[in-house]
Amino acid sequence: MLAKIVTPVSLGALGGMAIAIVTNALIFSLGYGEGGQEVTDREAGPINTLIFAIVPFVWLFLFAAMGAAIMKIRMATGEFGLGGVLIFVLMLNCALYPIYTLGFSSSDAGLFGNYATALLAVFIIAWVWPIEKTAALLIVPIPIWVTLASIGLYANETGRAF
Repeated sequence: MLAKIVTPVSLGALGGMAIAIVTNALIFSLGYGEGGQEVTDREAGPINTLIFAIVPFVWLFLFAAMGAAIMKIRMATGEFGLGGVLIFVLMLNCALYPIYTLGFSSSDAGLFGNYATALLAVFIIAWVWPIEKTAALLIVPIPIWVTLASIGLYANETGRAF
């Protein structure tokens, strides 16, 4: 029974979550991520309030999906290959978000980072699709989430309720 649960894909998902947790713990312990703008009920609408509440859980899921996608590629091809490397680069890009947004204090850097992340994810989906379709599908939620977060960030920065 345990052998059916502990598979390379599930270990990849756990590895992805571990990367998210460890890098965030390290980044936040170094003081990054403390410069973000506080969201009050006056500034945020109902959708933004929901987005801010679920961000950590969504990213754990997304990192798990990236880790699982890497292992799906490994299982399908016998190697990590360029697809696995690209997904790992996407993971690093996502993990370092608090640093390149200057501790969440730069909305412009945040929007640019979101745009770059979405484009990178779409490129990776297109690259991985012919190799391993399930791995590509595991990446699909990333540009969707980043786009939704960008709309929320823009709405918050311009004083609009979203």
